[in-house]
Amino acid sequence: GDKGFGFDPIFKPKDNEQTFAEMTLATKNLYSHRQKSLRILFTSLTTFAKQ
Repeated sequence: GDKGFGFDPIFKPKDNEQTFAEMTLATKNLYSHRQKSLRILFTSLTTFAKQ
């Protein structure tokens, strides 16, 4: 694929047949450690704000 940068063309998650360079940004974000951290943070802040 021609998307992404660096090592994206050679990394492929175990449960996906595409390399990171072949994925859309939305699909790639499903595997992103940054995206996962932001989801956890958002959930925590939302819970905290409701208290």
